[in-house]
Amino acid sequence: MYIKRHLEEQVLEASRYYPVIMVCGQRQVGKSTMLNHLQGKGRNYVTLDDMNARRLAEEDPGLFFETYGSPLLIDEFQRVPSILLEMKRIVDQAALDGEEVNGRYWLTASQKFSMMKDVAESLAGRVAVFELSSLSASEVEERRACLFHPDLQALRERMNSSTPKDIHQIYQRIFRGGMPKLVATDMDRERYYMDYVNTYIERDIKDFA
Repeated sequence: MYIKRHLEEQVLEASRYYPVIMVCGQRQVGKSTMLNHLQGKGRNYVTLDDMNARRLAEEDPGLFFETYGSPLLIDEFQRVPSILLEMKRIVDQAALDGEEVNGRYWLTASQKFSMMKDVAESLAGRVAVFELSSLSASEVEERRACLFHPDLQALRERMNSSTPKDIHQIYQRIFRGGMPKLVATDMDRERYYMDYVNTYIERDIKDFA
């Protein structure tokens, strides 16, 4: 079951003006799912969690881009940040040749702060950066996104559009959280978060160390 994200329209709009779109966020919040849902036909996909793709990107970034072509969605690109320089070269050359470059590369990353320096240095002026969080209450209930405002009229309108919940339902929503897999399935919460924490310890924290 796919749940519409409020960030979708902003990503599509930015793709009209920027060659590179980067969506950051913690693991399993739905970055790849959202972009795969938006991309339609014609955009290739590769994840740098794949050892063969990662090795090719590290050893020969030019051949990597020739192999996977464009437009291209690169998942977990922070595993090989050196590909950004080759991406910049390709985008700049294509622009000089008069080709359409906007929306050419979509990237996802689970470690925003560890690679923003590389992004800023390599793709300044060429990339739009977004951050995706877990599902909000309005996304779960398929409501329009709006900023909270304490004005009484705004609160009334907000109440009219939201699903009424008692204290136990509110607590359950908070306790279970907004991770897409927990919202879309009846998976055991404790099992999910245990595996989630172990994944961070075994992969991301190890990479940082």
